[in-house]
Order: sequence, then structure tokens, then C-alpha cells
Amino acid sequence: MFPLSHTQTFGVTIDRQIIALLLTVELAPELPQNLLVQNLPPLLHVLFLNMDRTSEVLYTSCKTLLANLIHKLVSRDTSAYPIQDAARTTIAMLTADDDTSLWSKEDLNLDVKILQPLESSLLLGTLVKQHVHIHTIPSFPTQVIFLLSPICHKLVEHWSSVAHVWAVSCTSSDHASRSLQTLRALGLSLNGQVLVDFFERLVHCVLEEEKKPQAFVGEVFLTFRCFIEDLSPNGLASFPQLAWCFVILLACNSEDEWRHAAQLLDLCATRISFEQIRPAVIDMAKKWPQFPGVHSL
Repeated sequence: MFPLSHTQTFGVTIDRQIIALLLTVELAPELPQNLLVQNLPPLLHVLFLNMDRTSEVLYTSCKTLLANLIHKLVSRDTSAYPIQDAARTTIAMLTADDDTSLWSKEDLNLDVKILQPLESSLLLGTLVKQHVHIHTIPSFPTQVIFLLSPICHKLVEHWSSVAHVWAVSCTSSDHASRSLQTLRALGLSLNGQVLVDFFERLVHCVLEEEKKPQAFVGEVFLTFRCFIEDLSPNGLASFPQLAWCFVILLACNSEDEWRHAAQLLDLCATRISFEQIRPAVIDMAKKWPQFPGVHSL
């Protein structure tokens, strides 16, 4: 079920996915606690990717497994920290007999002209780390990260790493898009490798002549916008490649992609001055050996 490296891809039929998830739901509660904790980041990522499946078997299995994980890892431990009431509230919400997914599955290609997060993306983010109010559910007064971080050391960092791998290697544009949404919810910080990986995947999508995953392209641009908005002007100036890649993307044939690149280039220009970026450009290597994609464009 899980990509293991940047060179491996996720290509699995829905039948195999359902079987694998059902087996995981049955086996996970019986695993030793240390083994569960060790595999918690990929387990959580799989669950959050499938919370909006149209298949009742899939989203019900995901809610059941998340409830079982919280029950086994949190609610039974009465000595570590006083959050058992929050755990019980969360389990009750997840096991409620309402036969509904936690949020509606949207058409990810419905509107890629406007660079705005989907409603389900916002709900996913709040379920990851904030208080949630979802449709008929009165409240969800707890956080998955709040509940499980004390048990799994560096949960956010490890979960972000899993989501990063899925976002750049997953052959399903739906799963890759949801992985990017999860990354934004977790607050992934920008570094050189992340920049290389995301632009490389973006270039492959831009160059795709047929069946271009427009929704995924929009999610990549949204992720870059979050990077730009979260960085300080000095931090943004240390990544001059970001603005230059948006300049390169102005040469693409797609009107939507050109518009997104122009918007982000304008955002970069309003956040930093040429005087700020000049030292970074001078110190930057003349070539970017880790990223050959600019030459393809």
C-alpha cells in the first residue's frame, strides 16, 4: 500500500486497495504497540487519503481503524497524559453509526482556474490538527496530532516525509493531490530537496500532452503559494530558484498554468526586493544539477 522511496510508485487497483485496507483494519489492533507506533505515520496517511472514498467499505474501514488506533495507543494509557476524555470523544465520533464519510468527495477538476483550496482540503487540514465542525457532527473537540504526538516521536516530521513521497511518486493524481493537501496541513517547510522534487513533478505534468492532471497541477501551485506566504522575506530571498521557475513556466501553453505562474511570480515580487535577492543569486551555483527540468521546458 505504501511507496517506499522516490523511485517507487503507487499503482494499485481499487480491488487490491480495498483488500489491503480491510486486512490492515483487522490486523493493526492486534499488533504490538511498538510496531504500531513505528508504522503510525504511513497508517495515518493512508487513512486520511481514503476518508472521502465513495465506497462505504473504504471510508468506514478508515474510520474504524483510526478509532482502534486511538483506543489502543491513547485511551488505555491512563498514566502518560490526561487526554483520555478527548480520546473517548474522538472514538465516539468516528464510530457513530451514521454511514457517512467525514467530508464529501469533490470533483478535483471542477475549477482549476481559481487558485483556492477546495472545501474538503480545508476540512482535511482541520481534522489533522485543529478543532473540527463538519456537517452533522456537532464538534470534534480534539486533534489527531494532539492525541498521538506524545506517543510517536516526531510524528509531524515523519508523516510529512510520507506525504512528500506520495505527492511526488504516486501515479494516482487523486492520492497525490490529497497528499499535497496533507502536507500543507502539517506545515511542511521548504528546503532544496522539496523544491527540486515538486518542480520536477510539476514539469512532467506541464509537458504531458494528453490527460494532464490539472487538479494536481493546481495543488502544486497552491503548495508553492503556501511556501511563499509562510516564508519571511529574507527566507524567500534564499530560494531565488522559486521565482525563476515561475518565470520559465510563463512559456507554457496552458492558460491556467500561465495564470498560476504569473500570480505566484507577482506574489514573490511583492514579498522581496531585488536588493534582498541579489546576494542569494550571486552565491547560487550557476547550474542546478539536481533539477534538469528547466531545460525540458
